[in-house]
Amino acid sequence: IRPADVATKLCVIIATVVVGIASRVVGRIARVNRRELEAGIARAKNHFSVAVKAAKMLFWELDLHTGALVYEQDRLTWLGLAPDAAVTTITEWLAAVHPDDKTAFMQHFQDALRQGAPDFDFEYRMQQSPGQWTWVQSRGSVSQRNAEGTAVLAVGATINTNQRKQAEADVQTNATLLRATLAATDEGILMIGPDGQVLSANQRF
Repeated sequence: IRPADVATKLCVIIATVVVGIASRVVGRIARVNRRELEAGIARAKNHFSVAVKAAKMLFWELDLHTGALVYEQDRLTWLGLAPDAAVTTITEWLAAVHPDDKTAFMQHFQDALRQGAPDFDFEYRMQQSPGQWTWVQSRGSVSQRNAEGTAVLAVGATINTNQRKQAEADVQTNATLLRATLAATDEGILMIGPDGQVLSANQRF
């Protein structure tokens, strides 16, 4: 056997061994990276789930062709509604909207369906029980259109804003009460903030 043939065969053998080792190493690295990626995805999903529960955010999907509304039924309680409420279509959802808010709701809804229009973002009242209403805010956008550009699918989320609205109402009530008190007293009253700014004063002052 010529030395050149021996060298060639040795090179082939060595190359085969190196490729085999490299393949196993690459395979191990890929498995490790995949496990790390899967762990990262699992952590992200867990964090997202915790955030959603903390915000009490109801995610929904609306089929604009059939009007079907899909969401996790048991999370209706996050909005202050009964978990067995029959709200499975956009028509039934609209039926639960306060009469004074329906026109504005539909105007925002129709506007959001146009291409290039701002996303749907509206705060309104929904019926909890006869005579009882809760404030909610819905935000959503068209996620799919057909070949003609017509909206066929929308996704979004709704949260309960009743507590915030009540706090705003309390602030307004307190402000009204303060103004009435200042106007009714015979004493001159001046209110100054920590920064020296005049907050309020009555006519007597």
